[in-house]
Amino acid sequence: MAPSATLQAVKFVLLLPELMEQAIDEPMYAKVTRRMRSGVALCGIGGERERKWKITTDQVLAWAVSEEEVETNLSPLIRAPVVILCDDHFMHGQVAACDGDESTVNTVDGTHRLAPSNVIRTVPVTAILLRNLSFAAADWSLPEISDLHQRILDRILGTNGNAATNDIQQILHDIVDDDMVPSASENVKWINPLTGQEVVFPVQHAVDYAFYKDGGVEPPPNSVGSSFCTPPTTSLPPQSTSTTRTVRRISILTPGESSTRNGINAMFDAQEDDDGVLEEIEPVAQSVAPNHQVRRLDRSAVPPPAKRARTTLSVAQQQHSGEILAVLASQPRLQRIFAEVYLPDRAEQQAHPTFHPLLPRYHLQGTCACTQIEVTQC
Repeated sequence: MAPSATLQAVKFVLLLPELMEQAIDEPMYAKVTRRMRSGVALCGIGGERERKWKITTDQVLAWAVSEEEVETNLSPLIRAPVVILCDDHFMHGQVAACDGDESTVNTVDGTHRLAPSNVIRTVPVTAILLRNLSFAAADWSLPEISDLHQRILDRILGTNGNAATNDIQQILHDIVDDDMVPSASENVKWINPLTGQEVVFPVQHAVDYAFYKDGGVEPPPNSVGSSFCTPPTTSLPPQSTSTTRTVRRISILTPGESSTRNGINAMFDAQEDDDGVLEEIEPVAQSVAPNHQVRRLDRSAVPPPAKRARTTLSVAQQQHSGEILAVLASQPRLQRIFAEVYLPDRAEQQAHPTFHPLLPRYHLQGTCACTQIEVTQC
């Protein structure tokens, strides 16, 4: 008997680890390569090595996905850490489910439903570290959000001239205000990509996993385990109650009040070159940067960070330059020459200071009405 017309129409399926007899590490797409009376033969898409399976007719009909979905996403969005644009704020979360042309995304602020094409994939550790924050789209672009992601990864993995660390305060220093840094013991609710079950783990575990496993630090302690979301130990501190409150007005930070941020190639996937979409942010010389609105989603009122002035100097160079300027404080002429020759951005700032007349206002709203992300306009 020939395969049914319905079965003939299925070209691709979504494989979930918990439904497969053969182990797979995460959800993945597979292409139908052969149709038989008892089922179909499959070949995995996007894996490091070619993998093949056989599944039954009932399974292929239940797991079928459209060709458009597979062509749009290199890998399934389900259970992926992502960034969405909701109520004019960028937020981090995890895709809980995909149903046709709609994805359900879990965030600290609630559950949001939107088109799969309107979510941006990131990596787990960055989504977890930034999940309590919401970034105003009027002040942030996708390249700038990805800049934060890359800086976080650089500090954890020890790339781009950074010393590797798993200290959360050091990782987020000058990226967000100290008051907005999550506690290492703060619990995270996440859907385990391997099982589909909700798990709870401390923020520090996700950071440690990235530091030791992804960063190749040897030897990893036993507490790291085999997954970023499932620590070997099951004893966790009580989950704190989440609240949403209005965030007060704050003054703008200047480069003199906080270390300046260095420009960096903006990308979500450190292993993938996507400069065609997310371009490097060019340095901007200014004494006071524009407003940078960030709201806190789960805690009491705290001041969000101002948008720091960008510079082409590395962190080490900035520190050395500051020390030299301090030594030359008693010799203004030499100090001015040093600033003009070695710190052109600062010299221009001092010669042409600009000030923004308004202070930012930060507020929390109720349930978000999700809007589309137009990546090409960011």
